[in-house]
Amino acid sequence: MRIQLLITRERDSDFQALTYDLDSRMVFGRDLASPASLEGLGVSRDHFALVEEAGRLLIEDLSINGTFVNGARLPAKSPLPLTSGDVVEIPGYKIEMSWGSGPSPSHAVEPPPAAVSLAATRLPFADRSSPVREFLASFTLWEWLLITSILCSLILIVTYLNW
Repeated sequence: MRIQLLITRERDSDFQALTYDLDSRMVFGRDLASPASLEGLGVSRDHFALVEEAGRLLIEDLSINGTFVNGARLPAKSPLPLTSGDVVEIPGYKIEMSWGSGPSPSHAVEPPPAAVSLAATRLPFADRSSPVREFLASFTLWEWLLITSILCSLILIVTYLNW
């Protein structure tokens, strides 16, 4: 099944227009293996999954912070069917999904006119120039605090041992 996603970041209206061939299951979130770049404190590593089953597209919430379809919160870990044109919301993002009789598979989803003018003034948020930046962007605030406290502890230990 070929699906088109128009992912809009709410804080600045940047967007990604993506097309995927979904064979069975695709997991979206902060994880580097995610097919789309989703960042933010409210986004889980594995936030939601799209599942193709018998010609239908199902969505499954894998997060603590919730996944919403057309404004209604999904029950956790219970796949529910999507309809072409549904809008999936996760913290900081709106994702419009279409497939089937929508746009031709050879054409990307067209962004709304307001998003085009805003995106033209800044770099797209999906453009990551290095694997190091991608890796560093995958950490949550709590993980950064933990790493920082470990590094400070190591510096104190090394300083103490050198005296």
